[in-house]
Amino acid sequence: MSRTVLADCVGDEVCKNIVNSSSVMQLRVSQKQNITKPLSSEEILRSDHTGACTTTILTDVLTTKGNWQNGHQHVDANAEYFGKFYRSVLSIPGGRVHAIILHDSLPDEVVQNYTTADGSIEFVKVNPSHYESQLGVNDVRWPMIRDELRKRPDLNVVFMTDISDVQVKRNPCDLVLQSPHKLHVGSEKSGNSDQRNKWIESRFQDMGGKYKDWLDTLEDHHIEPFYNAGLVGGTRDEVIAFAERMSEVIGDPELTAKVDGKEINVNMGALMYILHAERDASAIFTGEPLHSNFKQYEDGRNDVYFIHKL
Repeated sequence: MSRTVLADCVGDEVCKNIVNSSSVMQLRVSQKQNITKPLSSEEILRSDHTGACTTTILTDVLTTKGNWQNGHQHVDANAEYFGKFYRSVLSIPGGRVHAIILHDSLPDEVVQNYTTADGSIEFVKVNPSHYESQLGVNDVRWPMIRDELRKRPDLNVVFMTDISDVQVKRNPCDLVLQSPHKLHVGSEKSGNSDQRNKWIESRFQDMGGKYKDWLDTLEDHHIEPFYNAGLVGGTRDEVIAFAERMSEVIGDPELTAKVDGKEINVNMGALMYILHAERDASAIFTGEPLHSNFKQYEDGRNDVYFIHKL
């Protein structure tokens, strides 16, 4: 058993149980330097056949709310929208990657046809009207995910992902268990981009208050790493704690957008604030081999666990 992994689990029996159930032979730890080395692409491939732990991916297809980033167009309520993600989950050998697709209005026929008998793909209907009406389509999913996780205390490793532009290439469970107290998050290409800085500044304008004050401490409003809310995971305890905090920030009654009566689309700003202002960088894992280069359409890669974007 890796001493590094056990050290991360001190005082945490749930964490220890998860680690003990995993194939820890996947973890190559330098005894001299006490550093966990990355797995090779061949080891990643083999881990899907030999690993013992399970990853559950929560994602969503919400069709009753329009997306502010594409003119408030609504997603079509059909399987084409989630087809690549769906097929990628089913292609992982071993049956240890499960997906829960939250939806608000998929036809019964689609749900019945695409639900798998072995539980690999499960659809759960949610009602957006049970949540704050001002929340945009990308923000309302956070309290939805929080509530779904509250109902499932038995989950081991959990990821929240986008669905239309994400492929699952491997079971990330063993990767997570190398650092069970880290949050695993997607990120975009590094670099100071005026366009990206202005885009995130608009999100913080809608947040206002202490959130905008924090952004104003950064030169040119440049945030690095530039995390992405379309891929977040870790042990269940890590993810539910993060979903709780995201829901709190997004639901802050003092948000400028809330006070002004606007639609609230601040999940990326909330993510940046929580991970940079409230969480130590050493408690975050991002980049390869967790995910491909963002928006580089590297769907042919097999040396990463997720492709984002397709």
